Amino acid sequence: MWSLFGQTWPMSKILARVMLGESLQGKRILEIGCGLGLPSIVVKQLGGNITASDYHPLAKSFLLENTLLNALAPICFETGDWNTANLNLGQFDLIIGSDLLYEHQHIALLSAFIDHHSSDQVDVVIVDPGRGSHRAFAREMEHLGYAHSWTDLKDYPDRGIQLKGFILRFSRCSFDYFVDSPIGNFC
Repeated sequence: MWSLFGQTWPMSKILARVMLGESLQGKRILEIGCGLGLPSIVVKQLGGNITASDYHPLAKSFLLENTLLNALAPICFETGDWNTANLNLGQFDLIIGSDLLYEHQHIALLSAFIDHHSSDQVDVVIVDPGRGSHRAFAREMEHLGYAHSWTDLKDYPDRGIQLKGFILRFSRCSFDYFVDSPIGNFC
């Protein structure tokens, strides 16, 4: 079943590295499509409040085994079916994922899922290998009210290998979080 499951993908490694530089304190964090859970494990090791999610039926057991191998307490896991609302998930301040845009028809599902589980003030980090859906995904997220930026992975080598893809960042904040400044409003 799903022969591509059970591997640590290059984009997952990049996302794990990105998490090393993120501010995690006081945030509820969700990893979407966690697979084996490498980024979730890194966040947990850094003391972050992480919930992992995936649709694959073996993801939870793989994640549990990987947390035990890393001498960590179990990571909270919830099924992450983008087609249905999971009321147990709630809302998050930081949502992360890697290699999620492999099917163009998933763009609307994924963006709606992220929006549904986003706090009023949220940051989203998606590491994408550049299969061509990232621009349409960014437009959909903008339509939902998220600002975005990106970093090209050409400047982000993994063991000396130049990777193709992008680190996509999205953010949204409610008007309650705006701070007036002489040069504009900021979250």
